[in-house]
Amino acid sequence: RMAGSGERRANVFALCAAGVIMVSGSFVYSSPFFSRAENIYHVPDTVVDICDAINVPGREVMAAFPLELVQYVRQYSPVTCMPYGRETTVDRWNYYHPLRDEMEAEVIEMEKLVPLSREYHCHYVIFRPGTKVRGKPEDYGWVRFGEVDGYTIYRDMEVELIIPDLG
Repeated sequence: RMAGSGERRANVFALCAAGVIMVSGSFVYSSPFFSRAENIYHVPDTVVDICDAINVPGREVMAAFPLELVQYVRQYSPVTCMPYGRETTVDRWNYYHPLRDEMEAEVIEMEKLVPLSREYHCHYVIFRPGTKVRGKPEDYGWVRFGEVDGYTIYRDMEVELIIPDLG
């Protein structure tokens, strides 16, 4: 039995549509934000370790992360909140966020970063390894909380973090 012209057109259309989708899409595995699974959560171990370090039982915390970690944080921890999310990692969406932009600056200016992080009520700010900073975080009431895989975690002591009584 030979295919009718209507059936042939439908097959050609389906083939063309598949071709357009393949050509116009983007290959997710070439993204700089993609990494192979390192644990059962399928997120980088660094994210797991940072989230576990800043976790406060019984409450959410707000933390500013470098962009390469942003997309993984909420996959792992529902109580680690961020002032900006995945939408800031997609260039073509042109999403502007002042805190994200300062976090991604070649040299972070503490004079600019501190008011922005406080505006968004960040308890913690995480710097990537090798971050160049102008100004001392300690001069702004920040305490070096710890380090995970070269990422430095700072706690802003002026942003209230009430730990609930779980007893």
